[in-house]
Amino acid sequence: MSRKMGPGVTPLFNMSSSMSGKMGPGVTPLFNMSSSMSRKMGPGVTPLFNMSSSMSRKMGPGVTPLFNMSSSMSGKIGPGVTPLFNMSSSMSRKMGPGVTPLFNMSSSMSGKIGPGVTPLFNMSSSMSGKIGPGVTPLFNMSSSMSGKRGPGVTPLFNMSSSMSGKRGDRIALKIIAPGTRFGQDFGFMLITFAPLC
Repeated sequence: MSRKMGPGVTPLFNMSSSMSGKMGPGVTPLFNMSSSMSRKMGPGVTPLFNMSSSMSRKMGPGVTPLFNMSSSMSGKIGPGVTPLFNMSSSMSRKMGPGVTPLFNMSSSMSGKIGPGVTPLFNMSSSMSGKIGPGVTPLFNMSSSMSGKRGPGVTPLFNMSSSMSGKRGDRIALKIIAPGTRFGQDFGFMLITFAPLC
């Protein structure tokens, strides 16, 4: 189920297994409602909450920190850039000015594609990264997916077996495998986005 919250804002609710959604221009709060409830915070801001265990919060104007609190907490990193942490094998996300793709790794997801809009994808297996300034292509690693093309739009790719990706300005894809600091804590592959120094 989902509901409308404020003008030009459409939060999506993931109730346990799937997700669909409407994306408003520059605003797409996404909520994972596995256990509790999340909420929208401020105009032009997209806080994303996974309430399975605890609660996260918004940090700074025009910035969307995303926290999945089922195990631990992730953090906001730098103005206009929000690294996304997968904290339980269920959520992750790209951060960039006006662009915030979210990933639900639990079951399934549908996606909307449009200028300045966040596409959602099925991430049953793995995750890929940010591509190009103002554009964030995400990848479906499960089976197959076709791609949308256009200016300021997110193309989708089939990543059934491996991962591809272009590097955008000041954005890099970090893959932290199990056995590392985070991998040890959460027991799965953690993928984050971070600005290049």
